Parts: sequence; C-alpha cells; structure tokens
Amino acid sequence: MSNPQTFYTVGGVDLSNIFLPLSLGTQYPTATGYTVTGYGDLNNIFAAYTAGGPQALQTGYKVGLSDLNLIFAPLIFTTSASYQSSYSGGYYTIFLQSSGVIIFYNNISSLQIVVVGGGGGGGANRKSSTGGSGSGSGGGGGAGGGVTNANMSVTANTPYNFTIGYGGGGGAGGSEGYGGAGGSSVFFAYPADGGLGGSPYLGDTSGGSGGSGVGGGGGGGNGGYFDFGTTPSQPGSSGASISIGSSSYFFGGGGAGGSANGQTNAAATYGGAGGGGGSGGGGFANNDTSWTSPTGTPNYPVGYNTPSNSGWAYTGGGGAGGNGNSSDSYRSGGSGGAGTVVLYFQY
Repeated sequence: MSNPQTFYTVGGVDLSNIFLPLSLGTQYPTATGYTVTGYGDLNNIFAAYTAGGPQALQTGYKVGLSDLNLIFAPLIFTTSASYQSSYSGGYYTIFLQSSGVIIFYNNISSLQIVVVGGGGGGGANRKSSTGGSGSGSGGGGGAGGGVTNANMSVTANTPYNFTIGYGGGGGAGGSEGYGGAGGSSVFFAYPADGGLGGSPYLGDTSGGSGGSGVGGGGGGGNGGYFDFGTTPSQPGSSGASISIGSSSYFFGGGGAGGSANGQTNAAATYGGAGGGGGSGGGGFANNDTSWTSPTGTPNYPVGYNTPSNSGWAYTGGGGAGGNGNSSDSYRSGGSGGAGTVVLYFQY
C-alpha cells in the first residue's frame, strides 16, 4: 500500500508522500517521462487523478502543460480499516466500518469526529404458556449506542487508532434471554458507550438508555403486553441527530418492543416502529404477516439493512424485542447494529 521513494521532491517532501498509491486507484494510461529505478514510470506507482476530485498542491513537475497534480490523485489518508468516503465542495466525509488505524498526510486544523457505540440487542419473547391469558408476550427493545460529537486537530503522518463497537446479540429464545450490550467505540481519546440490551417481557420492561456522550443514544422500546388487550408494544426512542456538513444524520435509535402475539385484531396492531419511527437505525418489530412500517428512514448513506428487527448497520441502532405469539414458540430478540466513526474535514 505504501509508495516507494521516488527522489522527486517538493519542498523536501518526496512525491511518495504526496500522491495516492496505484493499489488504491486506477492507472494513468500513458507514461509521464518521470521514472524510478526498479519501477519504471510514475504511472506504475501512483493512481490516476479523477476529474472533479480533490487535488494535491502543484508540484512543479509537468507533463506538457499539466502539473502532476492533474495526473495523479492526492494522498490524503490511508487506513487499515473498511470504510466508505465521499468528497463534495472541498470537504471529505469518511465512514469507518471496522477497527484499525488511520494516518493523514496533511495537518488538519479542524476534524469533526462522530463516534457511535454499538446498539444493544433486543430481549427474547415469552411463550404464551408463561405469558398468561393465552397470548405470548414480546421482549423489550435494545437501547441505541451512545454518540459523541467533537472536534480536534490532526498532525500529519501520525497514526490515530480507533475501535468500532459491535452490536449486542439478541436475547435467546427458549431461555427468555436478555439482549447483550453493544460494544463501545472510540476514536483517539473520544469514546462512545454501547447501548444496553433489552429484557425479556417482565411486566412492561425495556432496554436502558443509550451510552454517555454529547448526544446520547435512544432508549429501548417497552415489551409487548401479554393480555391480548388494547395496548401495542412501544416504539424505541429516537436517537441523536448530528449535523455533518450540510446534512443531518440520526444515530443510536432504540429498538421497538416486541409485539404481544405477532398478530393484529380490531383492538390493536401489535408491534411498534423502532428508533422513533426508524430515526437512528433502531430495529422494529414485525408481526406474522407484514412489517410494521417506520415513519422515516435514517439519513445514512452506507450499509443499513432492509426492514429488520435487528438494529441497522453502522448506526448503532438497538435491536427489537422478540415477538410474542399464540403458538407456543420461542422468538429471539434482534441483534443491535454495529457502531461507526464518521470523520469530516476540509481538503
């Protein structure tokens, strides 16, 4: 992934620390005339520049009338982690999806950091024979992960470590299990706690609040009632709304409480939308015939799930509680969604 030394320098900095390695992009189609022993032309070393993308500073090395900064892509950062990124209006947004190390190749005076812990898993249901009144009862939804929103300066060529929190497992059906807590996330010195797991139905119970941080994660939804009566399960609390550039994103929505029996009747629809209607990636309870429709979709550009009782990936959403049912079967809670780290900076 690293570039070989070229011995072409700009202000004492070798081009190897200015341009992106070819392994991270595509090859420029023609030779530049600048060569390096053992590697040939620079187009065998550096990735091609993409029109409209960020540019390195001018180098003084030209091919015809074009500086190399219009031929090769700039080396802005490298990371060992999985990620997705976007560039618009002079600003980079990076969505980190696995733990690792990142190195920036320029000083950054203001780096916005959004750290999201993993969501808690939803609690399992209870069978009708243990729930009473001939109807199974739903588990409580897991809490969304905590959210930290901060700014820091970055020193070039310095490794910064980060950890992405895992989503907690859903409570096991058959043992009326509690959902697992989500894992904590951290970037440098900025942590965000994971959300707490939901409980099995224990008389209208829910997951706890999200972890600590500047913006706290959403709380879990209440478990479904077991009296086959008039009250459906509760939606999870909405997560934190965070502004990143000109967009707002929701993170850490709580999961919905499981439905009372996985059915609908004239009195009530059992099962509630998770995460405040989907805001922040909370899982939402489904019934036996259809999904409970959320009132909104998380504004999040990468990797979230299709409608599911699990928390949505990379939002730190809590998992929904397992649905009760009238057929004496066990239902596990949904797993929590993994957390993320989002980095936003000008280039």
